[in-house]
Order: sequence, then structure tokens, then C-alpha cells
Amino acid sequence: KDFENGLANLKKYCEALAPKKYRGFAVLEAERPITYYALLRQVVDFKDLSQYLSDHFPTLQQAAEKAGAKTTGFQSGFFWTYDTLAMKTDMAAAIPLDKQVKMPDTIQVLSLGGKALQIEYLGDYDKAGEAHLAMDEYMAEKKLQNVPPVIEEYVVDANKEPDTAKWVMRVIYFVEPKRDSTLLNEKK
Repeated sequence: KDFENGLANLKKYCEALAPKKYRGFAVLEAERPITYYALLRQVVDFKDLSQYLSDHFPTLQQAAEKAGAKTTGFQSGFFWTYDTLAMKTDMAAAIPLDKQVKMPDTIQVLSLGGKALQIEYLGDYDKAGEAHLAMDEYMAEKKLQNVPPVIEEYVVDANKEPDTAKWVMRVIYFVEPKRDSTLLNEKK
């Protein structure tokens, strides 16, 4: 009986050590190094989002190569807004670069880095909304706020794997401590 009680207590202890999950996702806090990105930004209808990305990644890749830069990571979608009423998003197709370079005027170069939250999402990208809701819950609990853009890194996608169950997307939110609105109002 003592052995069984000891195992039960050990199980509770080990489960308490496991990181809390949000909507089934583990949220990792990380310090992301400063990275340069080439991007094409536009307001896009939700229904055109995938096509926008696939149309613009080759353009970015060619411009980077012409400018003498190499891609250092995964093709990504950057999102500043996501308007569910208008069904539009202010977004960009983006690729990470090994250095800052001069790009054509139509292509923006942006550097990002700092404290971030990450979720490794596995599955069809159309169902990734739960990962974003998990981020919202984590930030609310930890009193953090997002510093746009939100990044979706397409680690394994349709170009590499036809089985949507094997797709991998890294969801990244840069964050800072949430500002207390009562303190802001008192300073005015």
C-alpha cells in the first residue's frame, strides 16, 4: 500500500512539473535574435491569404538573391491586424535574410528581435486559430501584450508535404509587459 501511495504522489509531483498547456499547446518563452526580413505588405481578403503568400515568396527570394542576401530561415506570414468583421488582414509575405541589404522600393526590409512567445502548431493551417487563442490566454495570464506583427513561420507546408497532418507552423508573438491602463490615465 505504501508503494502504491508513493507512486500516486510521485505521479502528482511529476504532473505538476510539466508546463501548463493552453488549449492543448505548450507556449515557449524565448529571446529571438535580431533578424532582417524582406517583405511585401498589403491588406488582403482572408480568402486570398494563401494565394498572396505563394505569389510573393518567389519575388522576395529573387530580390534577396539579386541584392546579395541569403535566406536564413522559413518563409513567413506577418500579420499586423486580423479583422474578422471585414474579413481582411494587414499582412506581409516575408523571408528572413542573413544581412541587411538594399531592396527594390516595393520591398520593405524590417528587423525584428526580442522577447517572444512561440507555439509549434502541427496540422492544417486553416485550423491554426486555436494556437492564436492559446497565445491570447497565455498573455492574459502572464500580463503581457503583443507587439505586432504576429509571425507564422511555415516550417513544413504544402510545398514540402502533401499530408496536412504533417504540416508545421511556428506561431510567434513578440511581447512586452502589459501597461496598466489606470496608470496611463493617471499620468494624463
